[in-house]
Amino acid sequence: MSKYGSCELRLPTCVPGPLAWWQCPEGRLARLCKPHLDVCFDCADNDPASEPVAWGWLIAPEPAAADIAAWLCDPRNRDAVAAVLRREARIGAPWLHEFIAREQRVRRLARW
Repeated sequence: MSKYGSCELRLPTCVPGPLAWWQCPEGRLARLCKPHLDVCFDCADNDPASEPVAWGWLIAPEPAAADIAAWLCDPRNRDAVAAVLRREARIGAPWLHEFIAREQRVRRLARW
């Protein structure tokens, strides 16, 4: 459990990790785990009266590696990615040197 508590639904399907707050139209504030937040949004799609007044993350979810890779590969993000890589190269980030070395090894092996 986090310092913010746990999902208020306390169902067997509750998961630890990302936690959101959801303000109901009647004013009640609820804490929800990610699966139950998704369920609430699905219900709100079917019933506009249950749309939240506001919602936000108490503990934001970590993006999936596949989502990050898709963002990096998207041509629309080329300038932003280039700016981040230039900044990381200027400060000498070890992860960037390891990444470049790994990519060069993969390319050499692919040529064989």
